[in-house]
Amino acid sequence: MLPVMGFAGIGDKDERFYVTDEMWATEPYKKFVFLATVVSKDNWVGACTAQYVSPNLILSAGHCVEDGADYRARNYTQEWFEVELLEKEFTAVGENDWALFLVKDSKNYGDSYFNVSSLNGSENFVPVLHAGYGFLRIIKDDELEKIKKFIKKVNRKYFLQFKFRGATTQELVAELQNSDLGIAPLAEEFPPRLKASNCQLVLTDCSQRGSGCSSIHRSLRRSKNYPNIIATTCDSMQGDSGGAYVGTNGYGSLHAVVSYGSNLAASAFDDNREFSYASSALQFKNKIAELIRKYPATYTNSSTSVAS
Repeated sequence: MLPVMGFAGIGDKDERFYVTDEMWATEPYKKFVFLATVVSKDNWVGACTAQYVSPNLILSAGHCVEDGADYRARNYTQEWFEVELLEKEFTAVGENDWALFLVKDSKNYGDSYFNVSSLNGSENFVPVLHAGYGFLRIIKDDELEKIKKFIKKVNRKYFLQFKFRGATTQELVAELQNSDLGIAPLAEEFPPRLKASNCQLVLTDCSQRGSGCSSIHRSLRRSKNYPNIIATTCDSMQGDSGGAYVGTNGYGSLHAVVSYGSNLAASAFDDNREFSYASSALQFKNKIAELIRKYPATYTNSSTSVAS
């Protein structure tokens, strides 16, 4: 996983909500998958979010891939199953950060999946649903002020030393838990529960001041290394990587996936609530179409291959 300066709800409130087991089996939440990276038996080195983009293909983030690792997934049936890495790209934060996996057994095929749809450049502040398996629990309203003051102090130390990339969420949580604030444990048990929120994709040209973008986002967009990055107003943290941003009109269209979360830094040092960066569907939709043709969903209880 990439290091993240991620902390849910460091704003006015933690706007995420839990997806209950009953909700998980309904649209659109049944399309989301928990993805675990396994390097040896019982050695789980990473956890990300993924989602079905065809009955037998799931999409996640490229930085979730580890050399020599195996991958297991868990969908709304709450049963673990194996998936195989097909292809991945990871150029930089938000830039070609995607991975596609093949579901090996037809009994684990998705009975519904997202259509991948990129947005045109004229659209801006697009409302989306985001869901992911970020490992921090939802923070209660009466905890926020205590946590905000503490994290701003801690974050300033990491900000000055590492320029937004120096601390993992776990390190920040450890400092918080060792404080005298009396906050209950924040990390959920493994695997974490699916959580969702409603937010926006920020697609405006961020090269100029006054464009509605944070200073962080403007600086990234001015860099030649990040010409296509999408900022979002969504809270995200470790475990959310690879999770989809889904259009709210019918919840069937996937526009981008989580690449990097910097919500803590953005909220502590900038007035704009731009917390995460996304890898656009422009970067992977053609590859998905290619792999759907190459790997048609073949059901073992039928002699017919059904293209997804």
